[in-house]
Amino acid sequence: MENKSTYTNSLTNQTSPYLLQHAHNPVHWHPWGLPALQIAKLRDKPLLISIGYAACHWCHVMAHQTFEDIDSARIMNENFICVKVDREERPDVDKAYMQAVQAMTGTGGWPLHVFALPDGRPFYGGTYFPKDRWQQLCLAIAQEYQRNRNHLNAYAENLEKGLQRHSYLTGNQIKSDLDQNSIRDAVREVSIGFDQNHGGMLGAPKFPMPALLGFLLNYSILEGNKGIYDHVLRTLNHMAMGGIYDHVGGGFARYSVDAGWKVPHFEKMLYDNAQLLTLYSRAFRREGTHLYRERVQETANFLLTEMRTPQGLFASSIDADSEGAEGKYYVWEKEELEDTLGDQYPIAKKVFNINTFGLWEDGKYILHLREDFDTLSESLKISKNDLLDNIKHIKEILRVHRQDRARPGLDHKCLTSWNGLAIQGLAEAYLALRDPFCLEAAKTAARFLIEHALTSDGGLFHVMVDGKPHTIGFLEDYSHLITGLIALYQAEFEERWIEHAKDLMLVALDHFQVPNSSFLYFSPETQENFIKRDIELTDSVIPSANSAIAHQLFILARYLELPEWEARAKDMVSATADAVIGHPGNYSHWADAYLMAAFPFDEIAVTGPDAFSVTQKMQSSYLPNRIYAASNSQTSLPILSDRFNGQQNSIYLCRDKVCGLPYASYQEYLRENPPV
Repeated sequence: MENKSTYTNSLTNQTSPYLLQHAHNPVHWHPWGLPALQIAKLRDKPLLISIGYAACHWCHVMAHQTFEDIDSARIMNENFICVKVDREERPDVDKAYMQAVQAMTGTGGWPLHVFALPDGRPFYGGTYFPKDRWQQLCLAIAQEYQRNRNHLNAYAENLEKGLQRHSYLTGNQIKSDLDQNSIRDAVREVSIGFDQNHGGMLGAPKFPMPALLGFLLNYSILEGNKGIYDHVLRTLNHMAMGGIYDHVGGGFARYSVDAGWKVPHFEKMLYDNAQLLTLYSRAFRREGTHLYRERVQETANFLLTEMRTPQGLFASSIDADSEGAEGKYYVWEKEELEDTLGDQYPIAKKVFNINTFGLWEDGKYILHLREDFDTLSESLKISKNDLLDNIKHIKEILRVHRQDRARPGLDHKCLTSWNGLAIQGLAEAYLALRDPFCLEAAKTAARFLIEHALTSDGGLFHVMVDGKPHTIGFLEDYSHLITGLIALYQAEFEERWIEHAKDLMLVALDHFQVPNSSFLYFSPETQENFIKRDIELTDSVIPSANSAIAHQLFILARYLELPEWEARAKDMVSATADAVIGHPGNYSHWADAYLMAAFPFDEIAVTGPDAFSVTQKMQSSYLPNRIYAASNSQTSLPILSDRFNGQQNSIYLCRDKVCGLPYASYQEYLRENPPV
């Protein structure tokens, strides 16, 4: 094998860390775009499109095994125009080809590989391929392209028509009634798959699925369903104690490869940690447990110390691999722990299961908890406070020691959409902990995006690299940033955040509108090089852009007294109601929006000299289907207008737009509205 640095391809001028990882492959990679398609048409060669992301372990494996291999590269270069795509940088391209591969094979994932006609229409695809099989596949497809071109053209055309029909059907406007009985049926349906031992859903691998857990938490509170509430807590407890959580540095891995949350797939994604920060913050406000407080604090610290860029934004991901091995940065040998911890080792051994259960492979241990702190303090015969102090000390020793290891790679590009989720998570963490560092970090990220990620017409860019924007924004950038801005308003009541959210919503409704529909396209009309304009409706690990827009239309309508926005939100929820009831696991954020329409919804407006301190008390326990507004002076924000009464405190409670007389004090409010 020749030194890979002797090769240079067309990726060298890209800013994506993932694309730059392949800039010195012997494969003649092109970035996605019209030039690559034009070259394919000119040379009459099919496209070979490879899609992945910087933290993807199996992307790295295939890169090292295959794309750095001279023979594989020769086959690819001779027969195809090879295109590399960062799925995070171009989610529109990823979604289009993922949908095609899932339609062809029934499965999908990354790395994603698609063979397409020179115009970009796919005719074959798959995910990871070992080197020998990959070479055979490439040769077979090249031969098929030369001998049976008409057959491939016909297949690509039929696949395209089928995908267009699917897009049309999922974007229909057939409306259903929104009632509480239907959502109860949906919850019963999804609960059949609950793992009663470890939380989450049955089977492996196990993904955290924060959108689903958030919906179930909200439903259980609104409905008073203890069984569902207990399942959410069971899941949060097992994740917080399991190996999927980094007990030394904080933060959650992308998923667990086993059914018990023990062995993580070690990559850490911003979108997971941002959403889980929101979820654990809300759970802490309900339960007040040390475990949840610790996870909120440590996950926030992880974001601020490990993923924050000099601009105050948050990087996309941290790799699973370091020094060519998965998880090497995170696992421990017994002798290393003994030498590092000294007299603290016996406690660490008991707490973090340095035993046969904690053993992973090759003599390596994954730190995790199996017993709660009360049980541990009893078995170790020390007070709970002393135990917690010891655990904190042990973690700090290991954290300092681990800093000498080779660190996994950081994908430093910043996505507007994922940063919106991080802003929400930090704002929620502030509500839980009242830690000013969380609030200031959320505000810094929001300010930077508002100042530097806006296009000339008030729209958004999708990517920021070293503070410089590129790639016109997608609907997810608007939806998730608006989510963060609304959360930021409810944390500190600066009205500019609502104004920014309103402005972005107006741009989104203008640039992404589906004709004769309440839904919005994923790509703007000005986006170049997309395969097709799709309507993203299905929720996955990240809420779909349309479901998030429905949430925000509903909330902004209440703040701004825009009934037409609330009507549109209800239209969107109604049009997806059948999908929600039939497949709640795939439409979990829609299901959460369903709760907003089907259950009572409260508006709390507080004015007067003590408005902010009073509202903080009211926010101490989390309640869904509720928004807060507060001001200690006269304001033009519609929800607060004409409600300021000089030096008198006033608490207005409006339920489904029916308002009673204001309460003059927090104590008076509590007497009639005790905590739920």
